[in-house]
Amino acid sequence: MNDSFVFIINKNIKNSMLKRYVAGSKELLPFKIISWVLVLGAVSLLIAAYVDPYLVSILLFFFILMPAGLLIRVFISHQAEIYYWKRPDERIWVTEGKLYHFFRKCISDRPVLWEHHEVGVEAHQYIIDIDSIRNAKYDPRSKRIEFNANIRFIKYSNYVMNQVEGEYTLSDTYYHYLFDYTEPGLYQFLLRSGVQFENTRFEYFSGDVRP
Repeated sequence: MNDSFVFIINKNIKNSMLKRYVAGSKELLPFKIISWVLVLGAVSLLIAAYVDPYLVSILLFFFILMPAGLLIRVFISHQAEIYYWKRPDERIWVTEGKLYHFFRKCISDRPVLWEHHEVGVEAHQYIIDIDSIRNAKYDPRSKRIEFNANIRFIKYSNYVMNQVEGEYTLSDTYYHYLFDYTEPGLYQFLLRSGVQFENTRFEYFSGDVRP
């Protein structure tokens, strides 16, 4: 394989895909239960609407339906934000049959919505032998990709100063993951490269400690 090119990462698509990934999480169940309780309360108000329909409709929107929607949206946005900033300055490119995946690290491991996301000098680079990719899985809903492969990992203690902390060969059982938020599409590129995928559904898990 002699292709050499850079994948363009669309930040808007990246953010929306991560939100879609989080939205399917079982961790949203408590929020959904609360929302359903609020909706049931709204139905009760509607039944009593004959007393004062105008007042009930105002109460319904401001005190029940809007908080329920905001509760879920805040959770999804917060968790997607954590995922987004786990891989700032992300770059993906291909050269000489190798897939390169690079990203820098935030100073804060778990940034929150109201924090300033300061990108640090630490960086990770994965060099993946495309022909060795196996056990590849793809989630069409969230467009998450996972696979085993022969992967060389380079950890930079200071990428700006080109200071390498160490180089490692990752275990054969290590699952690397990416999302198909690139142009051209990473999933289609890997398919054309001969990678065979199993379609699956990945559940979001906030305790995933992989960078």
